[in-house]
Amino acid sequence: MAPAFTLTVGASYDWRNLKRAEEYGTVPGGGSTPVLFDYPIRDADAYNVQGRLEWQANETTSLYASISSRSRFPTIFERFSSRFGGAVSNPDLEAERAVNYEIGATTDVGKVHAEGALFYSDISNAIVSFPFIYEGQAVSQSRNVGSAEYYGLELSLDARIAASLTAGANYTFIKRDYEDPSNAAFEPTGVPTHKGIVYVEWQPVEGLHVLPNVELASDRWTVNTAGTTYYRTGGYVLANFRVDYDVTDKVTLGAGVRNAFDELYYLTDGFPEPGRRFYLTARVRT
Repeated sequence: MAPAFTLTVGASYDWRNLKRAEEYGTVPGGGSTPVLFDYPIRDADAYNVQGRLEWQANETTSLYASISSRSRFPTIFERFSSRFGGAVSNPDLEAERAVNYEIGATTDVGKVHAEGALFYSDISNAIVSFPFIYEGQAVSQSRNVGSAEYYGLELSLDARIAASLTAGANYTFIKRDYEDPSNAAFEPTGVPTHKGIVYVEWQPVEGLHVLPNVELASDRWTVNTAGTTYYRTGGYVLANFRVDYDVTDKVTLGAGVRNAFDELYYLTDGFPEPGRRFYLTARVRT
């Protein structure tokens, strides 16, 4: 098979027309008497372009490089939701834009399939949930905090060990750097630097699938409820287990447990994640 190149390009144009935005409550910064008031109307438009060049080096290996410039409009929730009193609206919130670069490859070596990618994103008008004190209350507000950079890598590996046994793993490394001139202490919350999963699928008899896996993640930044102190939550390792049985070609029943060892861990300040959980599933394919 001769080497082959494939070029894919695309473009789009998006616009948003807001007809009306009303709320019943106290006007931000305008007194304590509840009234029906209108938010300012802000329309927006943006373009998106992308391109990808792929090289099929041989029957089992391909390499690619891509670049895109994409915008993301803030949602109605981000602009107007008060989160039951825990947030302040921001109707003037602007769209964020990201220029994304990625290079990657896939290959098969015998019964092993491997994929990898390096990525970098240059973001302007980055939208984040910004904590602060408003009228004596700890609240948050969706804001455009300035510029940001995301970069990292993704790796995955799958291997057919035997006719009835498959194993695999994937790993993601990501760093996020923000430049916010209004708050030197700001840290990007909610995303761990390292995250991965290791899994096995065993089929001891026809129709029966045994699927243990281990999830792991490093610590991540969070902020206290007062919005004054950023700190790291700590990492976690979770053991999970699931068993599926194909009753027919179209019906599969399953049972499993998540966080089998009942580990206590946090993703955000003050809210521990669920402990050991059991569940049942049923899937019907038409």
